[in-house]
Amino acid sequence: MNEELKKEIKSNRLFNYEIAEHMGISEPTFYRMLRKPLTPGKRQLIHEAIAHLKNQQKGDKLWLISRSISK
Repeated sequence: MNEELKKEIKSNRLFNYEIAEHMGISEPTFYRMLRKPLTPGKRQLIHEAIAHLKNQQKGDKLWLISRSISK
């Protein structure tokens, strides 16, 4: 169950605690959510969290690159 979500999280180099934190829930609660089929609403929230955190990572990388260039 929810294997595709777990793979998506891993392939984006994210951690479950990051997704949980973004959703405003604890990491154990997030793990329990993934044990059963998700409602479309919860699945959408997880996809939104992944997208947000993925974009945030890209921004952090660009900041680091621009900082190293300006030295």
